[in-house]
Amino acid sequence: MKKTDLAYFAGIFDGEGSVTLARTQRSSPKQRPTYTLRVQVVNTNEWICQQLRFVFGGNVMLHRKTEGNHKPDYRWLGYRNVDVSFLKAVFPYLHLKRPHAELALQFDKHKTSGGYKSHEYIDIESDFKQLITGMNQRGKTQKINKALKMESRPKLF
Repeated sequence: MKKTDLAYFAGIFDGEGSVTLARTQRSSPKQRPTYTLRVQVVNTNEWICQQLRFVFGGNVMLHRKTEGNHKPDYRWLGYRNVDVSFLKAVFPYLHLKRPHAELALQFDKHKTSGGYKSHEYIDIESDFKQLITGMNQRGKTQKINKALKMESRPKLF
């Protein structure tokens, strides 16, 4: 894939994308929650979401139906392996979502599949969840970035 295409997708993700940690289904009420990485882009242009699906995989769905004068919007949603490969591919070109992607990739390194999860392991996942949730809240990005020692943003020009 051309660097210009990756830069284009990074720009779309910077403006229209998000990184979240979704709670996984627990097999019993006594089990503490664990989380899985989710990367998504929501846009009124279905073609953009379909391009992401074609290039990186994942799924496209109608996010919100048309109401009044609003256009319908579509959601491209990656899955665990798609999320990570997408973030690694666009990472060099990200500006606004770079700290989010960096934290998501750190979370992926931490993540193990299956088996028993210790309390310490689950506490670390909960810390990742709180950090990413805080980064996604409006007006709190600078406070979270300082806590993560990511104060300096990449220079645009």
